[in-house]
Amino acid sequence: LWSSRRWQSDAAVALVLAVLTFALRPLMIFYLAGVACALAIHLVQRVRNARKSNSDGAKGRQPRLVWALVASLAGAVLLAQTARDYLLSGWFQYPLSLFAFDVPWRADDPTSVRTATLGAARDPSRMWEAAAGWDWIPGWVERLPRQWETYEFFGLALVAVGCALVASRVRAPLRPRVLALVIMPSALTALVWFAAGPPTFRFVWGPALTLVTLPVGWILFCLSRVRKTSQTANTRPMQAAIGVFTVVSVVVVGYSLAVRIDTSTMTEDRQWRVGPVAVGYRVTPIIQSPVSEGQTVSGLKVLMPRETDQCWDEFPMCSPQVAGSLTGRSHNLQDGLLIRPVAPPA
Repeated sequence: LWSSRRWQSDAAVALVLAVLTFALRPLMIFYLAGVACALAIHLVQRVRNARKSNSDGAKGRQPRLVWALVASLAGAVLLAQTARDYLLSGWFQYPLSLFAFDVPWRADDPTSVRTATLGAARDPSRMWEAAAGWDWIPGWVERLPRQWETYEFFGLALVAVGCALVASRVRAPLRPRVLALVIMPSALTALVWFAAGPPTFRFVWGPALTLVTLPVGWILFCLSRVRKTSQTANTRPMQAAIGVFTVVSVVVVGYSLAVRIDTSTMTEDRQWRVGPVAVGYRVTPIIQSPVSEGQTVSGLKVLMPRETDQCWDEFPMCSPQVAGSLTGRSHNLQDGLLIRPVAPPA
C-alpha cells in the first residue's frame, strides 16, 4: 500500500489473502475483519490527504474489474463453505452454532463439543471448569516453556527489537502508526483466540507469529529506503538483521526437530522417486491397534479399538465412541450417516 499508483491493487491482494485464510479456519474471520478495517482506515487517510492537497491523483484509477473479482472470489468461497457444511454437518460454519439447516443428517448441536474442546485446551485436568472464567491462565502460562512456539515467538521478538534499535541509530522513518495498522489484523485475531478460543498455538500459528515477523519486515523495508552516501553502510543493518533472523529460526526449528521427533521409531523404509532419481527415507509405521466389532441399535456394524482411543488404519467404520442410534442413510456408505432418536421401550 506504499505506492500511490497501485495501492488499490495491493489492497485487493491483501483482501484476497484474508479471504483465503478465512476459508481455512472460522477463527480467521476476525483476521479478515481486521484487514478490512485497516484498509478502510487507510482509505480514509488517503482521502483526507487528497483533500488537503487539492489533488485528485491520490484517488487513482478505480480498478472496478479488480474489485469485482475480489467480490466474486469472496462470494464463491462463502458458497463453497456453505455447500460443504450443508452436506457434511447440516450446520453453517460448523462447529459454530450459527444456523442449522433442516436436513435429516444434521449433527447434534456442537455447543457441548465446542465447550469441551475449549476447556481441554485451557486446562486438561479441569476441563469443564476451565471453559468459563480466567483461572486457567496460570496453568497455561506454566505450560508455555514446553512448547516450541514460545521460543520461536520470543526469539523473533528479540530480532524485531534489534531491528528497531538499528533503525533508530540510522534514523530510519519507521512510521509507527502505519506499523500498528499493519499488525492490527494479527493482533485482533490473537486476542480473540486467547480470550474466546482454544488457546492452543496450532489454531493461531499465522497471526501469532506475524505479530513479530511483520514488524521485522516493516523495519527492514524502512531501512531499505534510508538514503546513505555509502551503499555498504546502508545495507549493513539489513544484512545483520536478516542474519540474526535466520539464525533464530534455524536454531528453534532444529531444536524442535531434534527433541520433538522420535527418530528411533522410524523403521519403515520408503523411497521418493522423480524420474530416474530415487531418494530413500524412513517413516514411523502405522500402529496396528486391536479392534473389536460392535453393532448399533439400528444394526450398523462398527469397529472399536480395544486398547487405545485411536483406530490406526482400521476402516471403514471405526471409532472409540459410537452413538447407539447411529445408522446409515441408505445401504450405501457413501450416502452418509445420521443419528436417529431411539424409541423408548414400550
